[in-house]
Amino acid sequence: MSSEFVCRYCGKEKAWDDRNYDIGLRLAEMDSLAALGHAEEVCPYLICNQCADELIAESEDATQCEPTAQ
Repeated sequence: MSSEFVCRYCGKEKAWDDRNYDIGLRLAEMDSLAALGHAEEVCPYLICNQCADELIAESEDATQCEPTAQ
C-alpha cells in the first residue's frame, strides 16, 4: 500500500495519517443517500484534514446565516 493518498477535494498527495476518515465517511453516506436512497456499504471518501476542516467551517457559516423562525 502507498504511503500517501490523493485528497478528493484539493487533489494533493497527503500522508495517510492526514486523512479525516469520519468526514470522508459522512460525505460518502450523504452522496449515497441522495443518489441511491440508502447509505449502506459505502466507501469513505479520501479527504485530508485541511479540506475537512474547511468543509466543517463552511457548513457552520451556512447554518449561522439561516433565518430564524418568527
